[in-house]
Amino acid sequence: MPWILSGAGNSFIVEVLEDGDKLPTVESVQKFCRSHNVDGYLALVKSDSANKSFDWAFFNRDGSEAEFCGNAARCAQYFIFHTLNATKAEHRTLSGQVKTWTENERHWVQMPKAEIFQESVLLQIDEASHEGFWCDTGVPHVVIFEKPGPLDKELSRRIRFHPKLGPRGANVTWVQGGIA
Repeated sequence: MPWILSGAGNSFIVEVLEDGDKLPTVESVQKFCRSHNVDGYLALVKSDSANKSFDWAFFNRDGSEAEFCGNAARCAQYFIFHTLNATKAEHRTLSGQVKTWTENERHWVQMPKAEIFQESVLLQIDEASHEGFWCDTGVPHVVIFEKPGPLDKELSRRIRFHPKLGPRGANVTWVQGGIA
């Protein structure tokens, strides 16, 4: 049975599928996410029940498949801990092998090694410039060092798919201040 979980402001539908169960279609993922107002859908497909090892199928709200998501990984470990009574698990994601564990009722993720694409990338949107740090932490991210006005989803979407960030685009993270 699927659970709806939230991690660091993102919400996901998480469920375990048995080997051989069909993944939902893109249309089904979109419908699930809209009807439950969540950011993504994560199917954990059991690849080795004894060792708590899972193959990942992670989909964004729009139905596109993503390589990995750190917030979803923490939610996955919470789900595994509470439904399978497992304090640790291994996940085969499109970004590689990821380990999760629960310790003192906190859920942890060993993130993939970060790859730096550009320490400084300047993105022009209409009349405004936005400077950021572009990297891959399992999926591409651009970290913008400014505080946006009221959360501007349209601006974030335009930055996410800026041509300088390549055909895959990047998740957008807003940081007030900068690196000290």
